[in-house]
Amino acid sequence: MEQNEYLKVVRKTSFIGAFMIQYLSRIIIVYLLSKGVAPWIAVSIPIVIEFGRVLSRIIEPISKISLKINYKTYYYVYIIIFTILSILISQCTTLYTIYPLTLILGLAYGLWAACLNKLNTSNSKYQSFCLYEDEKFNMLGSTAGLILSQIVYDINPTLYIISFILVAVISIITCLKIPNIKVEEDDMLSYEKTEEIPKKQKQKLFVLILLFGTLIGIMNIVYNSLEAIPPLITEKAGYLSSIYTFVEFVALLLLSGHVIEKIKGKGKLLLSETVIAIIYAILLTLAGIFQNYQSLIFIFILYGISSPLADPIWSSLMSEYSQKNRRYFIYINKIYFMIRAIILIITWVIIKVIITSGLHGFAILGIISIISLIAIYLITEWYTKKYLKKTI
Repeated sequence: MEQNEYLKVVRKTSFIGAFMIQYLSRIIIVYLLSKGVAPWIAVSIPIVIEFGRVLSRIIEPISKISLKINYKTYYYVYIIIFTILSILISQCTTLYTIYPLTLILGLAYGLWAACLNKLNTSNSKYQSFCLYEDEKFNMLGSTAGLILSQIVYDINPTLYIISFILVAVISIITCLKIPNIKVEEDDMLSYEKTEEIPKKQKQKLFVLILLFGTLIGIMNIVYNSLEAIPPLITEKAGYLSSIYTFVEFVALLLLSGHVIEKIKGKGKLLLSETVIAIIYAILLTLAGIFQNYQSLIFIFILYGISSPLADPIWSSLMSEYSQKNRRYFIYINKIYFMIRAIILIITWVIIKVIITSGLHGFAILGIISIISLIAIYLITEWYTKKYLKKTI
């Protein structure tokens, strides 16, 4: 399969997938708040979606499905599931109905994301370019989803809910002619053709991913907290969040897939991801201090400038740690996403406490995160050199 065929699939489906998740995840908070739903429940919807996505990686039968399922077929199934659940969530008002439906949506979303990641990383020749295009069109789709959802909601909140059906129909029609890529050639050794990971190797790998997962976990706490702030400050949360996604998209246009290759070649992937995480923490600190719309515009512009390489670098790191072995890849994902699940629960508790006690708590969280990130990076870098005999 030619590179252009891969990129065509990645661009279209990444754009639409990001459009749909952002069409839901910000304005649905505003919509539910207007219906009298408790702020900490409404604001935590993106965290519950992410928790469901994480569970899809932890539950082994689901994670294995992503290795075998036809990407194009599941893409259509996912759009239908997403649309039905989004409409149902909008009609709920309690934690006991909102959370279960949102969790199921997150599981479906996670399986789709895993299928896309498999496509992105299945061919070493195209990997960096697929990851770069995925991130670029993800940001473009996110921006469009945030802006359009805010516009439709401002016209009429009920129209916003009904519009999910139209979005689904357009999404399916748009992708009818994308190539049906069957990933038969895999850059990694297949799960079936590899031996069990030796016990000592598993132990070393567990420690390595525990450290790496904690580092990225703190990064997730920071950006989930940062993205929870706009709906608490203004009803125009869609426009505010779209500033970040649009700026990131513009920044991505100035970069290319070769940037990831250069960072990887210099063994600076882990360092680069940590620097991005520290910038996030600084911005969270500022957002906790200056709690107004104008300050958040400036903060989210800086957020967008610092974010373009975060996800592509993370994907490259996970690929490097797996050493081109699908069995290692599945084991690493299981450990990493178990840590991520625990971190998300911690994030939910932290955000609930801060919302109920005062938004200045976000500034304190930012400062603690900066110190923690530096300490954990130094330990992770040391252990990575010890385990892989190189820096990555």
